[in-house]
This record gives sequence, C-alpha cells and structure tokens, in this order.
Amino acid sequence: MPNGLNSNGSSITIILELIRLFSKFYESYESVIKYDILFVLTSAGSLNYEGTQKFINKLDASISENLHYVLCLDSLALKDSELNIHLSRFPKSNEETAHKLYKVFNTTAENMNFNLNYIKKKVFLTNKIVPWEHEQFSKKKILSGTISGTKIPSTNNFNKTLLIDNNVDFVNLKKNTKFLAESFLSFLFDYDIKNFTIFRDDENLIDDLNIETIVNYMRKISRFPLNIQKGSSFNNYLFNYMNMYLTKTQRQNFDYNDLKFYDTNSGFIRVYTVKSKLIDLYLLVLILFYLLLTFIYTRVIFFSLILIFYIFFSLFLYIGI
Repeated sequence: MPNGLNSNGSSITIILELIRLFSKFYESYESVIKYDILFVLTSAGSLNYEGTQKFINKLDASISENLHYVLCLDSLALKDSELNIHLSRFPKSNEETAHKLYKVFNTTAENMNFNLNYIKKKVFLTNKIVPWEHEQFSKKKILSGTISGTKIPSTNNFNKTLLIDNNVDFVNLKKNTKFLAESFLSFLFDYDIKNFTIFRDDENLIDDLNIETIVNYMRKISRFPLNIQKGSSFNNYLFNYMNMYLTKTQRQNFDYNDLKFYDTNSGFIRVYTVKSKLIDLYLLVLILFYLLLTFIYTRVIFFSLILIFYIFFSLFLYIGI
C-alpha cells in the first residue's frame, strides 16, 4: 500500500506542527486574538474527498455561517517547488478577511524570497469528481482555496498516492510550515508582516524533531481509508495529538455509501504448490524414450515372428517335396 508521504502526509505534518505552535500563543494571548481556528483532518482524499464531503454535510449551521475562509493543504514537501494557491473565485469586496489573508500571504512569500502563484479554476456544481479539496467547500458557497506545491492536480483520483511517494524534502517541508505559521500569526495578531521577526529571532519555534517524528511514523503506516477508521492506531494517534493541544477535539465517523471495501476478513487466501516446468520436460523425454523402446520392441517381435514363420514354412515345403 502506498504511504503518500508528500500527498498528503506533508499536510498532516504541517497541520500537527501548527497545532502545537499555535496552542502556545492562544494560551497567552487568547483575549487579543479575534479569530478561532478550526483544524480538520479528513479521510478518503483519494476517493473524491469523500471525508470532506461528509464533514461539510454534517457541519453545524452556526459554524458554517461563521467560516470566514477555509484553506486546504496539499503536497507541500516537494523539492524546489513553488507554492500555488488554487481557488474557485477571488474574494468579493466585502470579504475583508480573505483580502487581508491573501495580502499577508503575498508579503510573507516576498520576505521569504519565493514565488506564490494564484490559479483560478471555476467550479461546476454538476461535476461529481473534483481535483482540489477546496472545491467541495466552494460547492457549498464557502470561500476557500487550496495551497499546494503542484500546479496541476492528478487526472485520476487513484493517482493521488503513488507507490514511490515514500519520502519528503524536509527543507521544503519546514519552509512551508514556517510560511504558514508566520502568515497566520501575523494575521491573527494583526502584526505588520514586514516587521514580524518572531521566527527570525527564534528559529527553534518550529520543532524539527517533532516534524521528523511525525513523518517517520507515517512512513510506517498506510493511510488507506480502511486502515484509519475509528479505533485504529493512526486514528488514535491523531486524536490524542490534537486533544493534547486543542480546546476541543472530536471524531466524526462516516460510511462509504457508494463503495465497498474488502478487509482482511472478507475472503480466503489459497496457496498452491506447483511443479517445476523442468518436470514436464523430464516427463516428456521419458515418454518419448518409452515410446521409442516400445516401437523397437514391437518391430523386433514382428520381424522375429515373420522370420520364424518363414523358417517353418520353408521346412514344411522342403519336407513335403
């Protein structure tokens, strides 16, 4: 089973590190911060983001009506990659939160000296298959976008996790973690991002060991949907980690209505022992040898009988004369 470390284990790693980092600031400055942050980890990303669909459908109206912006993370540990923000539409003039957030993103990218591209793609409600996770939110008229290290999505949902996707570029992973942390902290505290020096003053705010530990853990576990259901080791790991740092953590279960998976108890594996092809060759040679001997034997017997008959017949004629 593919591990999908870059797609989309890199995003899980960044989210968990941001949770750990932001919890420190919320403990000390909760009265100053004007926004609450909702962190969501959903399953079945390779299956048309079915977990995200179920989350949106069950989302309480009091929360969905107060969502200023949803940012989805995708494939953020590619080596030497640019950052791209994929969106369905640009914010309207009255959507000040999104305007401010994009402005902070642009300034942070400029300070860190790398390119940040905006790629707009219209969402059609009739399209059942969506290439980007944020499009599930866009269908519900929730302003959203996906930040990704790739410009083009997979043409096939089952190609999102490749067998060779078993490694990450830690330099780029840390850089993108820093980019998001600086941007959001500047946004939350309403700092002037150009004078925001918290990470430049203390590079150790982002815990390299924590990031490496999370990646190494995910490298050992396949995140196929059936492997991370409620009660699974990976599900418990995520829940316990988030519960350690967040004010409130809860799980949401869902069923795959249109898909049926077969787990390890659904059938039997039968193992058969087979003979080597050389045995067939040996058997063929033996059969040919046997047929040859039979042929020679029958010929000898046949000619012997003819010879005996000839001798008796000759003797009979001689005696008769």
